[in-house]
Amino acid sequence: LSHATDLAAGEMEDLRSLDYATLSSRTAPNSPDAWNGTQFTIQSTVTRDSPAANMSTIVALVSWTQRGKSYSYTLQSIYADTRT
Repeated sequence: LSHATDLAAGEMEDLRSLDYATLSSRTAPNSPDAWNGTQFTIQSTVTRDSPAANMSTIVALVSWTQRGKSYSYTLQSIYADTRT
């Protein structure tokens, strides 16, 4: 879980470092990520004009399977367009 948390935070910081106009949903460049024999998949969803105009909701989802069970960790943030 701690590795998934780190991956989600890293993905969020990577997306927030991009220009607002270029934000889009994606599979993270480092996905899948392997740690300690477990594969982690990192997906990001960007929803424009949510919760309001000139704002985007970003959701980073990290998922993995360990000992036959599926797990996921989600981190959500709002990114405002400050160009105007």
